[in-house]
Amino acid sequence: MAYITCAVRILYRAHLASRSDHPSRFQFFEAWLLIYFSSGIYANLLSCVLHPAVLGVGSSGCLCGLIGGWLSFLLITWNQTMPNDVKMRNAQTTSILISIVLVVVFSFMPLMDLAAHIGGLIMGVGVTMTLFGNRLQDRLYRWITIVTGILVTASLWLSTAIVFASIKAPAQLLDLCQRPYC
Repeated sequence: MAYITCAVRILYRAHLASRSDHPSRFQFFEAWLLIYFSSGIYANLLSCVLHPAVLGVGSSGCLCGLIGGWLSFLLITWNQTMPNDVKMRNAQTTSILISIVLVVVFSFMPLMDLAAHIGGLIMGVGVTMTLFGNRLQDRLYRWITIVTGILVTASLWLSTAIVFASIKAPAQLLDLCQRPYC
């Protein structure tokens, strides 16, 4: 239930922000959905690579991707904040940083998946840099951010896919049904 509430709140805020008069407002909500799903898929893939003999379930990698993306978005749009909104921006940044620290700390608890949390977080940052880097005002910083986002995202996907393809599943995981009970 907490997951649904958190995801709905974050996506609703993205939807509200997409109703602005910014030229790319049409793509804003869709970009956050892309961040959500790409972070979740990557987080689960990374979890499979780093813990091949462990069953991992949940969508915390998606939420970590949104948190990492939100931080990256705030940093990208840092100088575009209206004077009346500076307190809100600073409060959001502090809140996100505290959330990241808590997620990492709690990921060391039993039955938590540190790989999925960190993987989703980093993928969220990379995809956000790629999608929203064009909002930077300085042309050089804009291109550096977009290229860095593309490189981060592509290198994460490529390296994890290569390792994933080379992993052999343990035999006991492949035999789900013991004879004669099948």
